[in-house]
Amino acid sequence: MDATELAAFVEREHEFRFVAVEVADDGMGDGAPRAGILCAAWSDAGYRDPIAGRCTEAEFARRYLAHGVDRIWRDDVLPCPVYARHCVLASRRLSATAAASFLDETYLADRTTPLRAYLESNPHVMASEPPPELVGRYSG
Repeated sequence: MDATELAAFVEREHEFRFVAVEVADDGMGDGAPRAGILCAAWSDAGYRDPIAGRCTEAEFARRYLAHGVDRIWRDDVLPCPVYARHCVLASRRLSATAAASFLDETYLADRTTPLRAYLESNPHVMASEPPPELVGRYSG
């Protein structure tokens, strides 16, 4: 990522905590360790912490409270079907290993339900088509 792409990434995923990670070689690379950035779960308290957090109270009010959102990190929400489908398709494009990891190691907000189990009981998710204006962006 160049600086512009990184800034756009951070802005787009603003409510996440960013963690530097070593990327494991899945057999597709040259075996050399690589660095990566991971969006990790956070908490509202951490995100809004005036010292360690990313979001000031004024910014939180502008970004969220103005739209009726009083907290970000919840355990009672379900994935957006179109976006979940997009992420599954994108993981499949990487490799079977990546897809299996994504399905089995990604959990719903309840922190107990793997994405694979959710998709098996909700087949409408993978049948969800993006609106025409997002077909290019949300098709895996």
